[in-house]
Formats: sequence, structure tokens, C-alpha cells
Amino acid sequence: MLWDPSKDKTVEPILDEIGQIMMLAADYLETHRWGQGDFVLANGAVCLMGALIKIETGEVHSCKKEYIDQESECLIASLALKRMENFLKDDLLPSYRHSPMYDWNDNPKRKKSEVIAVLREAAKLK
Repeated sequence: MLWDPSKDKTVEPILDEIGQIMMLAADYLETHRWGQGDFVLANGAVCLMGALIKIETGEVHSCKKEYIDQESECLIASLALKRMENFLKDDLLPSYRHSPMYDWNDNPKRKKSEVIAVLREAAKLK
């Protein structure tokens, strides 16, 4: 039998649109600042949802501005958060907010590397 060089290559899963946005958000976070407490901070740092919104729409605004409802306009970002909730379901506690992922991102013990890793792993789910 002849040796097949492609035999030893890892097979990357084919991502759906949500997974692709999640991977791009992870890439964005790797090269930009990550933040907590708002979609985008004064120093330009973005939280998990801020990164997803930035990739989906090309811009992100502070969630503290009442006249901007970015979440309802960003269906893919919202679906990505749900996918991450499913991925982390055993690690998430009930939340007082409408998405436990906000509390997960804003946990003072959370690290940027964790957010990126979970984005990448959850992106592979369907």
C-alpha cells in the first residue's frame, strides 16, 4: 500500500454561518483588547458579545446607550451566544440577566484566553 500524505492531516470541521462568525470573533479578540461590563469600552476593548456584534455588523456601540438595541438586530451573534450556553451548560449558573453568557464573560476570574478557547470550541457545534 502506498503512503498517503493526507492521512496524517487533521480534519477541520465544516462550520456553518454561526460557527464562522464565532471563529472570526475569536480571531478578532486575539488581536484586539478584551473587556468586561460593556459591549465596547472607552479604550476600544470589546466583550464576548461586542466581538460577535463587531464581526456580524462591522461596528459595535456601548450597550449603556439606551437608544441602541444591537442585540435584537444581531441574530447571528445572539445564536452564537446560545450555542456557547449549550457548550457551557454544566458550568453556567442561573443568571439575573437574560443571558448567563454575560455573567460568564464578566466574571472577574475570567481570562481572555478562556473566552477565545470557548468561542473556538463552541463554533464546532451545530
